[in-house]
Amino acid sequence: MMIENYRTGLLRELFMSCPELKTGLSRLGFSSPHLD
Repeated sequence: MMIENYRTGLLRELFMSCPELKTGLSRLGFSSPHLD
């Protein structure tokens, strides 16, 4: 999975497309341009 995510970014894109996960990561204090 790590290699696929490195090659294509697919897993990151799927993960970050879920609004609930973005909200949870923000509330936990994580910051990223993808969370905006």
